[in-house]
Amino acid sequence: MQKAALVFNNNVMISDIVGLPAKRVGDDTVLGICTDALIDIATKKIVYLLLDAHGDGGAPVGVVSTSVAKIHNDSIAVELTDSLASEWQAALDGNNTAEVVDPTVMPSLLTGPFGYSIAPSMIAAMINRTAGERPSDDRPGFDQRHEHWHWFTHLLNLPVFDAAGELGDLEGIEVTSSDFGCSGLRVTNLEGGPTDLNFARLSHVSKGQTSIVLQGAS
Repeated sequence: MQKAALVFNNNVMISDIVGLPAKRVGDDTVLGICTDALIDIATKKIVYLLLDAHGDGGAPVGVVSTSVAKIHNDSIAVELTDSLASEWQAALDGNNTAEVVDPTVMPSLLTGPFGYSIAPSMIAAMINRTAGERPSDDRPGFDQRHEHWHWFTHLLNLPVFDAAGELGDLEGIEVTSSDFGCSGLRVTNLEGGPTDLNFARLSHVSKGQTSIVLQGAS
């Protein structure tokens, strides 16, 4: 049975977005399966969705900007021009390879091998293409200018602290389905139950991504 995002009051948990197919608007071409979300802590929004083009955990992967994506109950709709759709397919069919990628240094169009020029709307990344597979923790990278960008799966289960001390471990992040804005944090508290907190309280993620620090005290 195909997974469906659980949308309540226009909100959805990122964990429900992960696993949804991303489809091109107009012809329903499946571009890949969402496997992760890149969160900008500063703007409190998801900026990119990571796609597994084959849906099997192997290469290649792609990154789609949320500026061209919308969440539906059973898929992620992506507005993709014909030229970018062609570039995407060519990248899947080609022999491009890449080590790590900085998705913040982008020309206006997708041209050439990934790692040399990349696009804000769709990036085709061939990670460990020759090996035919990639480690499960491989993600396109970015430099220190964007240290406030974090992959959702890297934040899951991290301990959460505020001025009062440890609150528990991060269980999930809630976003608005209309604009991918982060609205809530769900923490498994020290008693084992759920605690819902306002995402606006998130101050920063510690260096090395070992903990999450909130403003104020609960």
